[in-house]
Amino acid sequence: MRFLISLLTLSGILVFGSLPSSATPIKVDLKRLIDRAENERIYVYMPARVGWNGPEKPAFTPPPLTRPEDVEARQWLIRLAIPDPRMLMAFAVAIFGLRIIRRGRDHQPGPATA
Repeated sequence: MRFLISLLTLSGILVFGSLPSSATPIKVDLKRLIDRAENERIYVYMPARVGWNGPEKPAFTPPPLTRPEDVEARQWLIRLAIPDPRMLMAFAVAIFGLRIIRRGRDHQPGPATA
């Protein structure tokens, strides 16, 4: 069922994406745009408060809640973030193996032409 939904979604995107479409033309009035830009009020930034001692009220920090589910989820995410060394080695072997194969093909003598 999942495969069928994915297939239908992909085919719908490909069919509707390939149909020609037309955009609504925009008529630009350059004089009106320039007048609007000239008459716009410039935003005035407030100056920074020099020598500010911080917020008037102390910031409220709620006590940390560590439920077992949160701890387990955090550990699971950390395990996901660290790559498996065996997979890294497999990728490295595949990359260097393909390079060696390509290098061997490039240096082989071609067919002799008389």
